[in-house]
Amino acid sequence: MNIVLDFGNSLLKVGTFYKRKLTAYEVFKVFDRDEIDRLIKENQIESGIISSVVSIPGSDIEFLRKKLKYFVELSEKIQLPITIKYSTPETLGKDRLAGAVGGEYIFPGKNLLIIDAGTCIKFDFVNNRKQYIGGAISPGISIRFLALNKFTDKLPLIEPDYISIPGLIGNSTEESILSGIINGVGAEVNGIIRKYEKIYPDLKVILSGGDSEFISKFVEREFVIEPDLVLKGLNLILEYNR
Repeated sequence: MNIVLDFGNSLLKVGTFYKRKLTAYEVFKVFDRDEIDRLIKENQIESGIISSVVSIPGSDIEFLRKKLKYFVELSEKIQLPITIKYSTPETLGKDRLAGAVGGEYIFPGKNLLIIDAGTCIKFDFVNNRKQYIGGAISPGISIRFLALNKFTDKLPLIEPDYISIPGLIGNSTEESILSGIINGVGAEVNGIIRKYEKIYPDLKVILSGGDSEFISKFVEREFVIEPDLVLKGLNLILEYNR
């Protein structure tokens, strides 16, 4: 059994795997040693991997090393089943890297665009030669609402329901904000997909991340949703190295 820990900008996502099957999934706001220890003991876990886009205390890493027979920390120096062609691999987000590995496993040997919608919206491209090339990063939905409120004097902070799609023409300030952000995100996602399709007509698209189900309402072409893509990619990297 494996344990996979993904530290995002907002939350710690933890998954346990039997071979390549996700058997349990939990979310924490902080690294809780008692809860992690519980998961390790309950599932008789021997191997683990951690990935983070934020700084992790060395004591937490040492805790995992002592608890597990085999443990790796994801970095640009680790062995991977894909080739990294990014010009600054040391700055590449570990979640982007893991998502690329997970995506290539789902669509091996295909030109692939992964759209990970969470705190940020990340677009990552893997070509049909198993090479990670790069992509794009833009603010996620929640950041856009916060930014309008923080950097203006009178615009209110709006909480979208993440269910309905607002009308194109807002008839109030609140509706205008909802339209601008939500429909703007939809236009951004479809626009970038179309740009990729012009270069790679056989493109495959995967949606992942916490907002993937909502984002999927806008996508105007065939796609698959893998909300746990990063965790699955991390497990593949762990297996590859072990």
